Amino acid sequence: MSDLHQVEQAIAALINRSSPASRRKMNSALARKLRQRQQISIQKQQAPDGTPYAPRKNKKPGKRVMFRRLRTVRFMKTRSTPDDMTISFAQSTQNIARVHHYGLREKIETKGRKLEIKYARRQLIGITPHDVEIIGTEIIDFLSK
Repeated sequence: MSDLHQVEQAIAALINRSSPASRRKMNSALARKLRQRQQISIQKQQAPDGTPYAPRKNKKPGKRVMFRRLRTVRFMKTRSTPDDMTISFAQSTQNIARVHHYGLREKIETKGRKLEIKYARRQLIGITPHDVEIIGTEIIDFLSK
């Protein structure tokens, strides 16, 4: 057994000894911090790994950046329980996020014409090695209190 595995087991045991309310509080704080990091990468028009998004096909002068409203707290939701946390998009925007995140096709109607558009893949949410470090630091800070 490696030393890192023993450390992980010890940390997991310490976390499990804490109360469900305090674990939920820790998960909630982690989820908010990770959501902020995701919002920043969307604002920069970058995938979580730092690669830029594919540009729009028909870029018009004065057009706003993509996903301006999608990255707001109103549409980017967090949910926490004592055992896990999630960051997701609100029900009303999940289809838009899914189509862009995976680069899918979508049927749209414009000026009475029905079109099928293939969107470029633009990863909206993801975990990077730096995020894993932040999670580890936050857990250690939580356990030291």
